[in-house]
Amino acid sequence: MGSRHQIWLIGKVVPRDSTDKKAYYRLLGGFHNQWCYGRLPPRAVRRFIDLTQQKDNAEIIQAELDGAQNKYSRNGRDMPVYPCPYTQYLLGTACCVDLNAIPTYATGHSINGYLLPARGDSFGQGPDDGKPIVAEEYIRVYFPAPEPGATLKDEDIEVEKDIAAVVATLDDVRLVTMEMLAEVWPAEYPPNDSDSDVSDEASDDADPSDDPAGPEESTVEVDNVIPQLADLVIGPAVKQSIAQGNFDGLEPFVWVPEKAKAIKSALRDINPFPDAAIPLLRRIYEAQTNKDELDLTGLPLSSDQIIDFVSQHSDIQRLKLSNMPHVTIDTVRRLLASAPSISYLTLLGTTIENDSILELLEEEPKLFYNMEALVHPALLRFSSAAPYKPAFSFPGLLLPFLVGGSCPSLPFFTPQRIVNMFSDFIMGMSWKGMGASRPGLYIGMMSGSSMLALACLASDRAEGQKWSERQVPIYPLFSKGYLVGEGWTLALSEDSYAFCRHLDAEGENMEVLDLDGFLSAMEAEGRPAALPASVAKLKELIAEVQIKDMNLEGAKLSSEILARNAQSYAATFQQ
Repeated sequence: MGSRHQIWLIGKVVPRDSTDKKAYYRLLGGFHNQWCYGRLPPRAVRRFIDLTQQKDNAEIIQAELDGAQNKYSRNGRDMPVYPCPYTQYLLGTACCVDLNAIPTYATGHSINGYLLPARGDSFGQGPDDGKPIVAEEYIRVYFPAPEPGATLKDEDIEVEKDIAAVVATLDDVRLVTMEMLAEVWPAEYPPNDSDSDVSDEASDDADPSDDPAGPEESTVEVDNVIPQLADLVIGPAVKQSIAQGNFDGLEPFVWVPEKAKAIKSALRDINPFPDAAIPLLRRIYEAQTNKDELDLTGLPLSSDQIIDFVSQHSDIQRLKLSNMPHVTIDTVRRLLASAPSISYLTLLGTTIENDSILELLEEEPKLFYNMEALVHPALLRFSSAAPYKPAFSFPGLLLPFLVGGSCPSLPFFTPQRIVNMFSDFIMGMSWKGMGASRPGLYIGMMSGSSMLALACLASDRAEGQKWSERQVPIYPLFSKGYLVGEGWTLALSEDSYAFCRHLDAEGENMEVLDLDGFLSAMEAEGRPAALPASVAKLKELIAEVQIKDMNLEGAKLSSEILARNAQSYAATFQQ
């Protein structure tokens, strides 16, 4: 039932035991949307591309792709079901949620039932369109082009304008070719048939990386040689400056971002990292305009060197320690204890095990009271149940007649994250921009409450930042821990809300707070206060959709609904 649509992820992967290191396009998973057609799929593609172009998201995606290289056989039978879970999660939320649109858009009951595995054929899940086509050609299947010279009604004119706008958003995106599909699904798209039945647009947009360069492309201009030679000189100059303890000769370079990157690249090759090089690293940091971020990716600093350096710079809020060989879980523990200003910590490509991260979260939760994001594979993977104790859970709307749905959770949170999440959810569920104010929240079996809750819970964006520009530093997973006294939840019906927590494992006693009460309680726990402007915005939205405070009886009913949904979810996805 419905207008079903599948969107597949493909990417280049070098097979295990490859002798020529050639990468082939491989299936990395997909997402099924039960109600997606017309202009909706092209919009979803644009939203996904926008998310992948955000720097922090792109780093996680690249780490997943790097982790798939030289690991699996060419036929892919040994590839896991979800080899790139974070990327697949981004794809799912892009398909189902758009808070930039007017009206806002949210659909999808639960992500778990709609993830598609990285195996099987391209037609096995539903529609079989059979060949790559450009966005306009696809849209015209549902909205035929007007006859030349035809007189259009005002609403038809608006539709045509919108179609043109949607098509234009993908002008800079290359089309998948039949050759690429033949690499992914050779049984369905035989190589000898790959050139047949392809639209002209698809042929014109062939993958340029597979084409030999023409004479003009092969010519290297003299102007491009000079910076390359300068970069070659920087490496020896860095080593000589460290040996002499004099960095004056490198001073002009640290102020040029590209040259500063070249200096860092040279420093990555010096292991162990000498204390004599720390002043050079400090000069690079002091020369950058953004003092709240420090990127030490790949540098072989010891734990003591990292902690000493960071502790001397209290402005640092975002710290990247990815691909650093000497970073351990003890480094993380000491760092968070000594530098509470850090709210965003990236730990991709380290030797820190998933279990070590989960143990630290459980044993010392107060270390994470100021954390907006901890980017580590332990919190970026798919599982039918969260491996951590939930600090905050949010299932979306809890209504007696909406059965099922998951309850995504976070292992840590800040009040600012929860305020933003609540505001975003109201924006999505009240369908902002419909032209008429509607009290309460939109409800229905296809309302998208669960997918919207999942997307909002993971969103990290600054005040005024667009939804399409958000960072997504975590994959929230299902948990029913709230029901046994683990963490807080936002209980929400169509016309009331409350922040709740069970005070015992049996769920008999509950604490039920309004927004101000919750924020005060969080501040008393030692968490940073939410921004006043964000709190004021949320209160305006709550008043606009006329959501009142939920009483204890309503909170208990919400817990009963949540318990029923958790049981239904577990029976479906945790067999």
